[in-house]
Amino acid sequence: MGNQQQTSGCCGFFGKIDNHELCSPEKRIIQNQKSPKRNKHRNGDDIQDQENIDPNQKYLNQHAGAALQSNKYALNVNNNITGDNQFEGEMHITTRKDNDLLVKHIRTTSMLSKSEYNFTRVRELAKIVDQAPKLNIKVLSSGPLKGHILKINAQGLESSERSQKDGFVYFGSKKRSGKRDQYKSEIINDFIIPSKDKETERRHRGRHLQIEYNMDKNIYQIKDLGIGFGAFVRVDFPLELKENQLLNMGDSFIIVNLVNDRLNIGNNSLSTHESKLNNESGMKLRLKLFGGPSTGEVFYFYPERDVEDQVIKIGRSKECDVMIEDQVLSKFQSHISFDKTKQCWYLRDGYNNKNSLNGTWLYLNDDFEVYDGMTFKANQTLFQAFFLN
Repeated sequence: MGNQQQTSGCCGFFGKIDNHELCSPEKRIIQNQKSPKRNKHRNGDDIQDQENIDPNQKYLNQHAGAALQSNKYALNVNNNITGDNQFEGEMHITTRKDNDLLVKHIRTTSMLSKSEYNFTRVRELAKIVDQAPKLNIKVLSSGPLKGHILKINAQGLESSERSQKDGFVYFGSKKRSGKRDQYKSEIINDFIIPSKDKETERRHRGRHLQIEYNMDKNIYQIKDLGIGFGAFVRVDFPLELKENQLLNMGDSFIIVNLVNDRLNIGNNSLSTHESKLNNESGMKLRLKLFGGPSTGEVFYFYPERDVEDQVIKIGRSKECDVMIEDQVLSKFQSHISFDKTKQCWYLRDGYNNKNSLNGTWLYLNDDFEVYDGMTFKANQTLFQAFFLN
């Protein structure tokens, strides 16, 4: 339960498959079969006779590698890194018939499994919807939609045209999928995030973010889905910094890295700064800036053993340890401190009990529990969450 993963395989390369009967197991995969006849070149090198290769096999050879590389990159972006050797053995498709049967089996099995899961989930949600918490999402800023309230329960958005009652609420810039015929296209989003230009809407077609009711934990979770400008939650609480988190402040973004081993820094350039808090104990902190006027600058900080209240200030003031020349930022935008008991870094918005003007934001690349009063944004639209008693 919990996370709903979206995966993509090689099946998409072959278009629609008719619903014929499933192939027998012995015909699905032909392993370790001998390759087609090979002709020797004059120089003695072994080359494959292109005329003996099935056209569908050529297509697989050309596109399979690119598909796997694309999938691997997507996993890396979401910090779910998998090894290169997770698949063992070889699979050889020798005829178009074998290939079509294999693809049909994979697709049909996947569809049956997903359908069965959805049916079970929808049935369970219907049983608990009256007892589960109710969530309201208010649009804080977005032109004509300002003040609009989305009423959400365990089954999803009330009165949604998607009508799935699967416990998910999807946000995006388009209501329907990309098919030209609107009567055949599928409604994929429950709420449409306004966009200022049509080209952006077209390029960012799809689901931008989701809110899911987690039955096991009896909570709502929010997560960005990788399309659009990203979903961010406003940091109005002490945020424990973790590896590869992405922070947004004004026009700038900061990537967080935590370094355990000894940090070797050669000749420092103007774009690299090493903290004077150079004590080798504890977790080293690395902050890399991009997207704003300070793009490319890197800052390193070390926990200082002899200082009781170590503070790293971020903002546009010259007094800040991380100074960013961005007029959108406050003089003291946020600050970071090290907890010696828990041995971790914490980020807080503002400084000296004064919040920043435009906020400090965390990118929602993982499931994040929705809490009462939480503010989040997507595509320049601000939302706030409230729970009903």
